[in-house]
Amino acid sequence: VDKDIDRLAAVLGVPRMVTREDVASHVMRSLPMPLLAWRDVGPETLARWAESAEPFPGVDIFVQPERDYPQGQLACHVLGYVRRDRPMPIEGQTVHFFLPEMVGRAGIEGFYNGWLTGSCGERLIQVDSRGYKHATWEGDKQVAAGHDLQLTLDVKIQRALEASLKGWRGAGVVVDPRNGDILALASSPGYDPNEFVPFITPGLWKRLNDDPDKPIINRAIQGHYAPGSTFKPVTAIAALINGYSPDAVYDCQGVYTLGTMRLRCWNTYGHGPIALRKAIEQSCNAFFCNLGNTIGYPAIYAEASK
Repeated sequence: VDKDIDRLAAVLGVPRMVTREDVASHVMRSLPMPLLAWRDVGPETLARWAESAEPFPGVDIFVQPERDYPQGQLACHVLGYVRRDRPMPIEGQTVHFFLPEMVGRAGIEGFYNGWLTGSCGERLIQVDSRGYKHATWEGDKQVAAGHDLQLTLDVKIQRALEASLKGWRGAGVVVDPRNGDILALASSPGYDPNEFVPFITPGLWKRLNDDPDKPIINRAIQGHYAPGSTFKPVTAIAALINGYSPDAVYDCQGVYTLGTMRLRCWNTYGHGPIALRKAIEQSCNAFFCNLGNTIGYPAIYAEASK
């Protein structure tokens, strides 16, 4: 086998990719399975093989599907990535040999892996005492195709969101207020999942993890940030439930003082006399600081828990 690989390399005009140790390991562990001597061969190599196949019995072309991300880096944190791994197990059957297949490891790829992958079939192989294959039969378990998955992402909105984040460390989410659909979700910087196909090299993985900008982290869902003004409606609901009048007026002077703290409003000149409806519209910091202090922590905690 090792000599045949050298002869093939010369005929095909490509350097050999597998070592003698790889060949020995394959013979010892999975002899009935194909030994993949070259991957991702180009059209010229295939043409040379077509002209020279006859002197090499037992050598054949093996087609293996691979994931392709035509939009490149776009929505990389949402989509995630795949890597080659053991296929999903067959219920009630013991698999002795398998070729690694694409398995989702992050994002949509990872979460919906079972839905997207479907299930593999089985083939029975008759081998002799040395492990050489003599015959094959199709097993009872037939191949079942995976399902398609349609996301709510709008590619134009996603592209615009990522463009606005380019050059920054940050995240953004665009939600359809009518039904809660996620139209865009982005984290910057990102990565190109095509670089992970057919497998992630140790050098690439180290480079991404050592990058101080942490491109692997999905800041949109993994980052820890203060809720800020998005929490104000929760405080408002807690106040109304506990009897606070929506018409009660507070005089915003641009700052709220609590003990030694001075909590500033975004409007440094102050909003002046302002009630709840206008305070939500204007996102008045001083009003909501006073409101929270008035109704107390337990009321806010109870509503936030809901």
